[in-house]
Parts: sequence; C-alpha cells; structure tokens
Amino acid sequence: MKRFVGIVILSLVLTTSVFGQESEIPLPVLKEFKDSNPTASKVKWEKKKESFKVEFKVDEVKHHLWYNQNGKVIKHRYEIDKKLLPAAVIQTLNKDFSGFTVHDTDKIVEGTEEWYRIEIKNSTEKKVIELNAQGKLVMKE
Repeated sequence: MKRFVGIVILSLVLTTSVFGQESEIPLPVLKEFKDSNPTASKVKWEKKKESFKVEFKVDEVKHHLWYNQNGKVIKHRYEIDKKLLPAAVIQTLNKDFSGFTVHDTDKIVEGTEEWYRIEIKNSTEKKVIELNAQGKLVMKE
C-alpha cells in the first residue's frame, strides 16, 4: 500500500511539473508545437532569453526546437544517423579527425542555414565539432 501511495504521489509531482512548465509558455508557441508534433513524447520546456526551447522525442529521435514569442520555429536540432552525413562532412572527418570515432551526430537548421554537430572521441579526448554541409569547420569545442 505504501508503495502504491508513493507511486501516486510521484505521478502527481511529475504531472504538476510538466503542466507548470507549459503554463509559462505562450499559447501560440504551445499550439504550434502540439499541431506540428502530435506524437511527441518526453516533452521538456525551457525559457531562454528571447525564445522558448523544447526538447522531445518522436519515434525515439531526440529533437530540440527553439520558438519565438509568436510560435515561429527559429532553430531545430535533431539526431541523425552518421550514415546520413553529407559526403563532404565525412571527407573532412576522415581527413582532419582520422584518429577519432564519431559518436553522436545532430543536424541543426536555423533559418536558411544548416550544419552538423558531431561528437567525436579518441582514447584521450572528446570533442564536439560543427561542420557545414560542405565540410567546413564552423565551430569546435
């Protein structure tokens, strides 16, 4: 019985925190998100300076969307299989990062720009790099 009561209390806390998050999000943003992503799961909202970020999954693919106050998507980042990286990106990885193994790959779209965020590792270090579709390095952590 105590276990059942504990599960009920935990469920209420989790439900309240999700609704609490949504209550801080403008209605146009929520409507656009729900209309565009009806099958989203594991939804988590975060208020940024001038935008609203939502993390969620669709078909086990993790997504990050940033919306402006009016519900317009301003940035979208999502997981992709490394096999889907453009040939120029793979060529740069093989040439400039040959001692590293690719672990996580995301595609980022912001306006008309798109690029790839790639986590690479070797035996001694881990790096996050960002390459555009032509394989040019645009950021390195």
